[in-house]
Amino acid sequence: YVQPVCLVTRKISDKVTMDEVFHPQGGVTQSALNGYYVLGADIEYNAKWETIGEYKNDDWTLKFNGTLDGRGFAVKGVTIDSKDSGLFAGVSPSGIIKNLVFTDATLGGSGKDVSYGGFISMRHYGTISDVYWQGSVEDLGVIWNGTYYSAPLVMFNYGTVKNCFTDVTVGELSQIQNVCGAVGKNEGGTISNVYSVGYVSENSAVTGYSDFGAFVQASPNFSLDGWNTDMW
Repeated sequence: YVQPVCLVTRKISDKVTMDEVFHPQGGVTQSALNGYYVLGADIEYNAKWETIGEYKNDDWTLKFNGTLDGRGFAVKGVTIDSKDSGLFAGVSPSGIIKNLVFTDATLGGSGKDVSYGGFISMRHYGTISDVYWQGSVEDLGVIWNGTYYSAPLVMFNYGTVKNCFTDVTVGELSQIQNVCGAVGKNEGGTISNVYSVGYVSENSAVTGYSDFGAFVQASPNFSLDGWNTDMW
Protein backbone atom coordinates (compact mmCIF):
# COMPACT_ATOMS: atom_id res chain seq x y z
CA TYR A 1 0.00 0.00 0.00
CA VAL A 2 1.37 3.37 -1.02
CA GLN A 3 0.22 6.45 0.88
CA PRO A 4 0.41 9.59 -1.27
CA VAL A 5 2.42 12.40 0.27
CA CYS A 6 1.51 16.05 -0.24
CA LEU A 7 4.31 18.57 0.25
CA VAL A 8 2.65 21.79 1.37
CA THR A 9 4.46 24.99 0.46
CA ARG A 10 2.63 27.02 3.07
CA LYS A 11 -0.47 26.96 5.23
CA ILE A 12 -2.61 30.10 5.01
CA SER A 13 -4.76 30.94 8.02
CA ASP A 14 -5.22 34.73 7.86
CA LYS A 15 -5.21 37.71 5.51
CA VAL A 16 -1.65 38.68 6.37
CA THR A 17 -0.31 35.30 5.29
CA MET A 18 -2.49 35.24 2.19
CA ASP A 19 -1.09 38.59 1.08
CA GLU A 20 2.46 37.50 1.90
CA VAL A 21 1.99 34.56 -0.46
CA PHE A 22 0.12 36.20 -3.34
CA HIS A 23 0.84 39.93 -2.95
CA PRO A 24 4.30 40.25 -1.37
CA GLN A 25 6.32 43.43 -1.52
CA GLY A 26 8.07 43.53 -4.85
CA GLY A 27 5.42 41.35 -6.49
CA VAL A 28 4.70 37.64 -6.62
CA THR A 29 7.06 35.39 -8.60
CA GLN A 30 6.21 32.57 -10.98
CA SER A 31 7.99 30.18 -8.61
CA ALA A 32 5.57 31.11 -5.82
CA LEU A 33 2.63 30.42 -8.12
CA ASN A 34 3.91 26.87 -8.63
CA GLY A 35 3.43 26.02 -4.95
CA TYR A 36 0.94 23.91 -2.99
CA TYR A 37 -1.10 26.02 -0.57
CA VAL A 38 -3.71 24.98 1.96
CA LEU A 39 -6.04 27.00 4.16
CA GLY A 40 -5.82 26.37 7.87
CA ALA A 41 -8.79 28.49 9.01
CA ASP A 42 -11.57 30.74 7.78
CA ILE A 43 -10.10 34.04 6.59
CA GLU A 44 -11.66 37.49 7.03
CA TYR A 45 -10.16 39.13 3.97
CA ASN A 46 -12.54 42.08 3.58
CA ALA A 47 -10.45 43.94 1.02
CA LYS A 48 -9.78 44.41 -2.67
CA TRP A 49 -7.78 41.67 -4.39
CA GLU A 50 -5.34 42.73 -7.10
CA THR A 51 -5.53 40.34 -10.04
CA ILE A 52 -2.35 38.27 -10.39
CA GLY A 53 -0.92 38.31 -13.89
CA GLU A 54 -2.11 39.92 -17.09
CA TYR A 55 -3.31 38.54 -20.39
CA LYS A 56 -2.20 40.27 -23.56
CA ASN A 57 -0.89 39.41 -27.01
CA ASP A 58 -2.49 35.94 -26.76
CA ASP A 59 -0.43 35.04 -23.68
CA TRP A 60 -0.40 35.79 -19.99
CA THR A 61 2.19 36.59 -17.36
CA LEU A 62 2.34 34.85 -13.98
CA LYS A 63 -0.05 31.96 -14.53
CA PHE A 64 -1.08 29.82 -11.56
CA ASN A 65 0.49 26.37 -11.92
CA GLY A 66 0.08 25.18 -8.35
CA THR A 67 -2.65 24.00 -6.00
CA LEU A 68 -4.89 26.04 -3.71
CA ASP A 69 -6.72 23.65 -1.39
CA GLY A 70 -9.23 25.38 0.86
CA ARG A 71 -9.84 22.21 2.91
CA GLY A 72 -13.41 23.40 3.38
CA PHE A 73 -12.52 26.77 4.88
CA ALA A 74 -13.97 30.09 3.71
CA VAL A 75 -12.44 33.34 2.50
CA LYS A 76 -14.80 36.21 3.29
CA GLY A 77 -15.15 39.64 1.73
CA VAL A 78 -12.89 39.49 -1.33
CA THR A 79 -13.58 42.30 -3.82
CA ILE A 80 -12.31 42.07 -7.39
CA ASP A 81 -12.81 45.16 -9.53
CA SER A 82 -9.89 45.37 -11.91
CA LYS A 83 -9.67 45.27 -15.70
CA ASP A 84 -10.09 41.68 -16.94
CA SER A 85 -10.87 40.63 -13.38
CA GLY A 86 -9.91 37.44 -11.54
CA LEU A 87 -7.91 36.08 -8.63
CA PHE A 88 -5.58 34.90 -11.39
CA ALA A 89 -5.38 36.11 -14.98
CA GLY A 90 -4.67 32.53 -16.01
CA VAL A 91 -4.69 29.06 -14.47
CA SER A 92 -2.53 26.56 -16.37
CA PRO A 93 -3.44 22.88 -17.03
CA SER A 94 -1.59 21.88 -13.86
CA GLY A 95 -3.36 24.49 -11.72
CA ILE A 96 -5.91 23.25 -9.16
CA ILE A 97 -8.35 25.20 -6.97
CA LYS A 98 -10.44 22.94 -4.74
CA ASN A 99 -12.41 22.57 -1.51
CA LEU A 100 -12.78 26.33 -1.17
CA VAL A 101 -15.58 28.62 -0.03
CA PHE A 102 -15.99 32.31 -0.89
CA THR A 103 -18.60 34.30 1.05
CA ASP A 104 -19.63 37.96 0.78
CA ALA A 105 -17.59 38.19 -2.41
CA THR A 106 -17.93 41.12 -4.79
CA LEU A 107 -17.21 41.08 -8.52
CA GLY A 108 -17.02 44.27 -10.54
CA GLY A 109 -14.62 46.23 -12.74
CA SER A 110 -12.89 49.54 -13.30
CA GLY A 111 -12.21 49.53 -17.04
CA LYS A 112 -14.55 50.80 -19.75
CA ASP A 113 -15.92 48.73 -22.63
CA VAL A 114 -12.96 46.33 -22.40
CA SER A 115 -13.30 44.49 -19.09
CA TYR A 116 -14.64 41.01 -18.44
CA GLY A 117 -15.07 39.43 -15.05
CA GLY A 118 -14.19 35.91 -13.90
CA PHE A 119 -13.80 35.80 -10.13
CA ILE A 120 -11.34 32.89 -9.88
CA SER A 121 -9.74 33.11 -13.30
CA MET A 122 -10.12 34.85 -16.63
CA ARG A 123 -8.64 32.01 -18.69
CA HIS A 124 -8.88 28.67 -16.99
CA TYR A 125 -7.07 25.58 -18.27
CA GLY A 126 -6.79 23.72 -14.97
CA THR A 127 -9.26 22.15 -12.53
CA ILE A 128 -11.74 23.84 -10.20
CA SER A 129 -13.66 21.45 -7.97
CA ASP A 130 -15.81 21.59 -4.86
CA VAL A 131 -16.00 25.37 -4.72
CA TYR A 132 -18.88 27.35 -3.20
CA TRP A 133 -19.22 31.02 -4.14
CA GLN A 134 -21.68 33.43 -2.54
CA GLY A 135 -21.65 37.10 -3.35
CA SER A 136 -22.74 39.93 -5.61
CA VAL A 137 -22.02 41.55 -8.93
CA GLU A 138 -21.80 45.28 -8.38
CA ASP A 139 -21.78 48.38 -10.55
CA LEU A 140 -18.19 49.50 -9.99
CA GLY A 141 -17.69 51.59 -13.11
CA VAL A 142 -17.21 48.99 -15.81
CA ILE A 143 -19.42 48.52 -18.88
CA TRP A 144 -19.72 44.79 -19.55
CA ASN A 145 -21.91 44.85 -22.63
CA GLY A 146 -20.00 42.67 -25.08
CA THR A 147 -20.47 39.06 -26.13
CA TYR A 148 -19.12 37.57 -22.93
CA TYR A 149 -20.37 37.64 -19.37
CA SER A 150 -19.09 38.30 -15.90
CA ALA A 151 -18.93 35.04 -13.95
CA PRO A 152 -18.32 34.00 -10.32
CA LEU A 153 -16.07 31.09 -11.30
CA VAL A 154 -14.23 31.57 -14.60
CA MET A 155 -14.67 33.71 -17.70
CA PHE A 156 -13.23 31.40 -20.39
CA ASN A 157 -13.11 27.70 -19.52
CA TYR A 158 -10.66 25.46 -21.39
CA GLY A 159 -10.24 23.09 -18.44
CA THR A 160 -12.48 21.40 -15.88
CA VAL A 161 -15.07 22.93 -13.56
CA LYS A 162 -16.95 20.42 -11.43
CA ASN A 163 -18.94 20.02 -8.22
CA CYS A 164 -19.48 23.74 -7.67
CA PHE A 165 -22.34 25.89 -6.44
CA THR A 166 -22.81 29.64 -6.76
CA ASP A 167 -25.30 31.97 -5.11
CA VAL A 168 -25.24 35.25 -7.04
CA THR A 169 -26.97 38.54 -6.25
CA VAL A 170 -27.11 41.09 -9.06
CA GLY A 171 -27.71 44.54 -7.64
CA GLU A 172 -29.31 47.66 -9.07
CA LEU A 173 -26.85 47.91 -11.91
CA SER A 174 -26.89 50.79 -14.37
CA GLN A 175 -24.05 49.58 -16.58
CA ILE A 176 -23.33 45.86 -16.29
CA GLN A 177 -25.61 44.12 -18.75
CA ASN A 178 -24.50 40.47 -18.95
CA VAL A 179 -24.11 38.39 -15.80
CA CYS A 180 -23.46 34.65 -15.75
CA GLY A 181 -24.19 32.37 -12.83
CA ALA A 182 -20.96 30.36 -12.96
CA VAL A 183 -18.97 30.20 -16.22
CA GLY A 184 -18.84 32.92 -18.85
CA LYS A 185 -17.94 30.95 -21.96
CA ASN A 186 -16.89 27.33 -22.34
CA GLU A 187 -14.03 26.89 -24.81
CA GLY A 188 -14.00 23.11 -25.17
CA GLY A 189 -13.66 22.48 -21.45
CA THR A 190 -15.67 20.22 -19.14
CA ILE A 191 -18.43 21.43 -16.82
CA SER A 192 -20.14 18.93 -14.54
CA ASN A 193 -22.31 19.13 -11.42
CA VAL A 194 -22.25 22.93 -11.41
CA TYR A 195 -25.31 24.65 -9.97
CA SER A 196 -26.22 28.28 -9.64
CA VAL A 197 -29.01 30.27 -8.04
CA GLY A 198 -29.38 34.01 -8.17
CA TYR A 199 -31.37 37.15 -7.59
CA VAL A 200 -31.53 40.04 -10.06
CA SER A 201 -32.85 43.39 -8.87
CA GLU A 202 -35.87 44.64 -10.79
CA ASN A 203 -34.03 47.96 -11.19
CA SER A 204 -30.99 46.36 -12.78
CA ALA A 205 -29.95 47.03 -16.37
CA VAL A 206 -28.94 43.38 -16.77
CA THR A 207 -30.30 41.92 -20.00
CA GLY A 208 -28.78 38.45 -19.64
CA TYR A 209 -28.43 36.16 -16.62
CA SER A 210 -27.73 32.58 -17.60
CA ASP A 211 -25.23 29.74 -17.82
CA PHE A 212 -27.25 27.96 -20.48
CA GLY A 213 -24.81 28.71 -23.31
CA ALA A 214 -21.79 27.41 -21.41
CA PHE A 215 -23.62 24.28 -20.26
CA VAL A 216 -24.86 23.48 -23.76
CA GLN A 217 -21.36 23.85 -25.18
CA ALA A 218 -19.96 21.62 -22.48
CA SER A 219 -22.60 18.91 -22.89
CA PRO A 220 -24.78 18.50 -25.98
CA ASN A 221 -27.18 16.41 -23.87
CA PHE A 222 -27.72 19.14 -21.29
CA SER A 223 -31.36 19.59 -20.38
CA LEU A 224 -33.26 22.21 -18.40
CA ASP A 225 -35.74 19.58 -17.23
CA GLY A 226 -36.24 19.84 -13.49
CA TRP A 227 -34.25 23.05 -13.07
CA ASN A 228 -37.33 25.02 -12.05
CA THR A 229 -37.73 23.03 -8.86
CA ASP A 230 -36.04 23.34 -5.47
CA MET A 231 -32.61 21.75 -5.53
CA TRP A 232 -32.41 21.04 -1.80
